[in-house]
Amino acid sequence: MGVVLIKMDCLSFLLTLSLHLGMEAGFNEINPHIRCEVDNYSTGMYYNSEKNISFYVSRDFSIRESEIEIGLVTGYRDINVMPLIRWKKNNWFIAPMYGRTWYYTEYPDRPTVWFKGEKDVGVIIGYEIKIGKRK
Repeated sequence: MGVVLIKMDCLSFLLTLSLHLGMEAGFNEINPHIRCEVDNYSTGMYYNSEKNISFYVSRDFSIRESEIEIGLVTGYRDINVMPLIRWKKNNWFIAPMYGRTWYYTEYPDRPTVWFKGEKDVGVIIGYEIKIGKRK
């Protein structure tokens, strides 16, 4: 049995501001985020657009003066684990978004009922602000 060591100097604390283009309204556009980066690999967690916690693993690939991030992410209603892909330059990013519009009804004497709506496809444009970084 081996010992797993966690490198604490890999941690970054971020605040992501995002805009969901082509999507129905109601998405969370302020996303606190914790990330650990080692070489070109990342893992982290964030408060996602659907107001849930997402965990992810990814790898960055350099392309000219930008990067493509490819990985897997959890925490969305439509699917347990889904692909993650983002084009990044400086602190900006663009990512495709697929989902469904979710509606809910609250009754005083019953639990909340969720209704799955039509498919919704759009683009997320975002900016990451580092509020704390590894030393």
